[in-house]
Amino acid sequence: MAIKSLAILIRLQKQKIDTLRREVSDLQDVIHQLETAREQLQETYRKELETVSLDPELGGFVGGYSHYVKERTVALGEEIKRLVAILEAKREEMATEFAEQKKYEIAMENEAKKQDVIEKRQELQVLDEIATRQYNDKSNE
Repeated sequence: MAIKSLAILIRLQKQKIDTLRREVSDLQDVIHQLETAREQLQETYRKELETVSLDPELGGFVGGYSHYVKERTVALGEEIKRLVAILEAKREEMATEFAEQKKYEIAMENEAKKQDVIEKRQELQVLDEIATRQYNDKSNE
């Protein structure tokens, strides 16, 4: 494979990896936001329970709120788990793409080395031919 073709493949792989890195970063941000929202919800719930414990007349309103908090916490947890699974898949895909890029880079290095060997061999042939001509010219004199 030509070096130019390999360079193009490497550039494409780098673009894929950059795209995956951005996706991973975005997913991490969303997961962090959801975790923060869940923690804030739980903190608000604790404060509400403290308020209710000070005023027993408000106890009748806690049941519905408790149910809402529990459902919302579970929903946030499920969404976080789903996004973490997607995040792990993206990381695995990124590792695969990076390995593919490394293969192309190694192939390009090997191709460059092969080209160097060919060029040196051709250069030696030219020098040998020149030396042979000079020898033949001197011996014919």
